[in-house]
Amino acid sequence: MTKFVNHSLLRAACKAALVIFCTLLLQTAWAEEELIPYKSFTLDNGLTLIVHEDDKAPIVAVNIWYHVGSRNEKPGQTGYAHLFEHLMFQGSENSNGEYLELLETVGATTLNGTTWFDRTNYYQTVPVDALDRVLFLESDRMGHMLGAIDQAVLDEQRGVVQNEKRQGDNQPYAAIWEALLKQVFPTDHPYSWETIGSMEDLQAASLEDMQEWFRTYYGPNNAVLVVAGAVKAEDVLKKVEHWFGDIEPGPPLIVQKEWIPTHTSERRQLIQDRVPQARIYLAWPGPRWGTTDANQLTLAADILANGKNSRLYERLVYQDQIATDVSLATFSLEISGIMILEVSVKPGVDVDLVERVTRAELENFFNNGPSKKELQRVKMKERSAFIRGIERIGGSGSKSSVLAENAVYGGNPGGYQQQLDDLSSATPKQVRDVAQRWFDQPPYVAHIVPYPELSFSDTGADRSTLPTPGTPATARFPQFTSTKLDNGLNIIVVNRPSIPVVNMNLIFDAGSAGDRPNLTGEASITMSMLDEGAGNKDALEISEQLALLGAELSAGAGLDTASVSLSALTENLEPSLDLFADVVLRPTFPEAELERVRSQYLTAIQQEKSRPLSMALRLLPEFLYGEGHPYAQPLTGSGTEVSVAAITRADLINWHNTWFKPNNATLVVVGDTTLEEITPHIEKLFHNWEAGKVPEKNTATVERVQTDGLYLIDKPGAEQSIIFAGQLVVPMNNPNEIAIEAMNDVLGGQFSARINMNLREEKSWSYGARSLITATRAQRPFLMYAPVQTDKTAPALAEMLREITEIRGKTPPTTAELERVQKSNILSLPGRWETNPAVLSDLAQLVTYGLPDDYWDTYPQRLNELQLEQVVTAANDTIDQAELVWIVVGDRARIEEELNELQLGEIRIIDADGNAVTSH
Repeated sequence: MTKFVNHSLLRAACKAALVIFCTLLLQTAWAEEELIPYKSFTLDNGLTLIVHEDDKAPIVAVNIWYHVGSRNEKPGQTGYAHLFEHLMFQGSENSNGEYLELLETVGATTLNGTTWFDRTNYYQTVPVDALDRVLFLESDRMGHMLGAIDQAVLDEQRGVVQNEKRQGDNQPYAAIWEALLKQVFPTDHPYSWETIGSMEDLQAASLEDMQEWFRTYYGPNNAVLVVAGAVKAEDVLKKVEHWFGDIEPGPPLIVQKEWIPTHTSERRQLIQDRVPQARIYLAWPGPRWGTTDANQLTLAADILANGKNSRLYERLVYQDQIATDVSLATFSLEISGIMILEVSVKPGVDVDLVERVTRAELENFFNNGPSKKELQRVKMKERSAFIRGIERIGGSGSKSSVLAENAVYGGNPGGYQQQLDDLSSATPKQVRDVAQRWFDQPPYVAHIVPYPELSFSDTGADRSTLPTPGTPATARFPQFTSTKLDNGLNIIVVNRPSIPVVNMNLIFDAGSAGDRPNLTGEASITMSMLDEGAGNKDALEISEQLALLGAELSAGAGLDTASVSLSALTENLEPSLDLFADVVLRPTFPEAELERVRSQYLTAIQQEKSRPLSMALRLLPEFLYGEGHPYAQPLTGSGTEVSVAAITRADLINWHNTWFKPNNATLVVVGDTTLEEITPHIEKLFHNWEAGKVPEKNTATVERVQTDGLYLIDKPGAEQSIIFAGQLVVPMNNPNEIAIEAMNDVLGGQFSARINMNLREEKSWSYGARSLITATRAQRPFLMYAPVQTDKTAPALAEMLREITEIRGKTPPTTAELERVQKSNILSLPGRWETNPAVLSDLAQLVTYGLPDDYWDTYPQRLNELQLEQVVTAANDTIDQAELVWIVVGDRARIEEELNELQLGEIRIIDADGNAVTSH
């Protein structure tokens, strides 16, 4: 007897069961206690110390938050908070050197500082034996800074910050931010100006202003210090009391607690800018940090506009195809919030129509709220993001950052648990109601404790010498095991169960170097289409299931390889693998989705051709490799308009069938599993995958030749020029690679390298300049670039040329430079390999570039044994100023004459496509 199955009902039942399962999982998981255990102390001078013990790696993160940001500024003094952040890196009274240089040599990672509306923070992750050095330096700039700030230092960093502002202002859509903040907040509100400030205010900042800023806001009683890593809390307390205990507290402060503006009428602006497509902004004031409303509004934003399954993305991008992207950001700041909806309008579509449809979808949500399924999906998204963030002890979203934020803003380091509770307990009605409350007022369319009795010790730490770090721990790359399935699929596994997540990357020897000459972008589009439909699921169903599982899946193509990546929670590994296998083996490449993706690629290409950096990255490869070479295509991987327009569904199927063979693939797995555990799952899912022949890619060697002249792309009105130079060098898998890497680090590969110190620190012409060698299997591009202020274009190019010439001649790499590079690169390895994705990335390099299995095991020794003569030889043999291809993107009318005076040869004027432009 034949039985008929109602597949629609069966599928619906399965989906319902998955939602119920995820709901129960969340209710259990969110109730976990003390995800980040800590101990808190308060010194006599008011400094708050928080310590988290984490011994998974021999490293320690030091993260100090000062409760001062741009909201503490006054009109006419904007940008002071951020400018002072820069000054804090220029050395203190007893440090005898710049901050970054003093920590690079002990292997610091995630080393930086940031300024925001309500706080300024400084963070670094170092080998644990260097903790005293970090505490010395942080305490020295907290208590002993004024004597190190002089007019020369201020002028230098003023120039650097102004170039940072120029760099930001030079980006498409940058004009929105100044206008938006002024329209959402009244003129006297401290959130009504940008954190970076205005050029005029920065120029007017005096040495006395900066000294007063320090005296007012940089006292220990206005700071929270978090130390997280392989430490013991009582030991850290003793060290902190030693280094910080003699610092005098700052004055009492007036702290604004809440100021949320309201609006009774809509404000609208039309802003003209040089952009390739229209974009709609809607902005509202929002709830302040730490409130249940602020926490639950995050869920509403995710459901409305964040991710493929969000209401607005489905409607605008997938269904109506009248937009290419949409997002909704909810910034919960300390005294008020701000909510910003951003919709990128598809070229050719009426902007008013897109706004009407957008607002209709918002109104529908405000009236009816979310479904249970939608709410469970975004709860899982927030949970999984939080879990992944706290794998790290340092940096943004890390354990130290979470503790510091909650201590500074809420007075409770463990306050993050309330946020998690607010998210987990939210009901559909609560999410609807919070959205109604905060989106109810008309939008902008374009779019503050009695002073405690404090004291400080009469004696202080000995600051006559800089603490010498102890013996560093030996960096060891995690051991891996491997096997090969009968069909040729290689599997490499590293067991690292620090968090319940399994990360994997299926790497194919394919990539855009395998694209046919007339179909550049073929690999990239094929990989982009894998999750647009697979098995019996469409794109939105795949996206939804990933969200419900708390999994992340992505696919992409580089020059030499293509890969599909999965990050899955251990508890949901099996269903996540099922979905992963569907995407790899059974993509459907729906015609309708191809047209949408094609449109997005064409729009992206237009965006690339409007941005100075990507303009050069699109054109440089063909100038280096020559027409027809597999590498002679845009480094962005997006192809050209002509090739993208010509790609058909049949081309995608053919590319997938050609390159997706098990004998052409390696699966790299890192995380909470073992080879013995994961292999049966892979065999079950991939045992029917048949091996086959795969074409060879013809990445022929290109003869090195001397060049003459430069290419100039006109960008009228540009506040900055981008200077690019490139030439071809040997492949990554060569016997002198360590020396070549060291040479590049001396020249431009590190912050303290020659090019950056010249153009940024000495001359203040650029926010940052660097050189790099792009990793490829065959000949690689050596690249050097610098965004500089327009009136310094020619002088900056001359300096870059001088640096290249002199490192090969009269000023070769020095012993001191080599020692700095060796220390930095060796001592930073424990931090480099802290997270599972980082280990996965370095394992993938072995596969991609054909490196030996012991490459990372022997890397520290090979680098430590490197001789200066080898680095000098690498400079002479690898780079040659006569072979450099120069591209400059900037305002031709303002820079061409001075570029001519450099006498580099003919200046060829080209457009963003590389076509010659007639002289004017």
